[in-house]
Amino acid sequence: MKRQIFFILCLTIVFSGCAKKEEIVYKHFQYEKTFFDTYRIEMDIYLENIGNSRKAAKLVRQLIYQNKNFEEFIAYKENDFISNNYIGEIKSDIYPPRRNQTGLEYRYNSHLIESYNILFNDSSYIIIEFNSFYYYAYSPHGYFSTRYFIIDIMEERILDLADIISPIPDDILRIITEEHAINNYLRDGIWPPDSINIGHNVEFIWNIFTITPYFYATIHVEIPDEIGSLYLTEKGHDIISRVRSNIQTLIESIQP
Repeated sequence: MKRQIFFILCLTIVFSGCAKKEEIVYKHFQYEKTFFDTYRIEMDIYLENIGNSRKAAKLVRQLIYQNKNFEEFIAYKENDFISNNYIGEIKSDIYPPRRNQTGLEYRYNSHLIESYNILFNDSSYIIIEFNSFYYYAYSPHGYFSTRYFIIDIMEERILDLADIISPIPDDILRIITEEHAINNYLRDGIWPPDSINIGHNVEFIWNIFTITPYFYATIHVEIPDEIGSLYLTEKGHDIISRVRSNIQTLIESIQP
């Protein structure tokens, strides 16, 4: 199941149509470690960067990968995951051997699955999609999350939501999100979303527990152009124009 989840996450780069394959360098890390002979963590992390632009690659490394190369970043993620899981502080007697209903001994398992996919890049902007799934032993369920990083190359920073779009009133957002049949909001206001993606249209993302309980999962909402265009900033209009042009170029390149 975990492999299927990661495979689905990684398919986004194949179908995004927003980044040229030859410009991307990547590495896929898959391994596991065992502690106390009874506790196992599994790491499955996919990383990308831009291979033909030193400035862009440096920005991605600084802003996304904590100024680390791929191998250093994986070591950082592992240490962070273990620290959050308290494995380093827990003694082996906390995780004694256990058996399932058939009597077969099995381990306590924790999993971290992440992917960083470059969806779009040109001389001005880089859009990176980050997907994560993690599960800690003893937890009732795992947690999914999605975030998009839009990097302004000239300004050398990750853009904030306010740089891209102005607040959309909640009464409009409630109409747009009707397809999700949300009848149990965890907060009064829908705005702001957790993240924004710029594709052919604007997409908003609310992760688990932001506005809805766990069973709603991650809420993805595409904003109709006739609405989104009213609230995009000048920079937001520039980004979506560039992305749409890139998509159109790709479509024309694959048409017979």
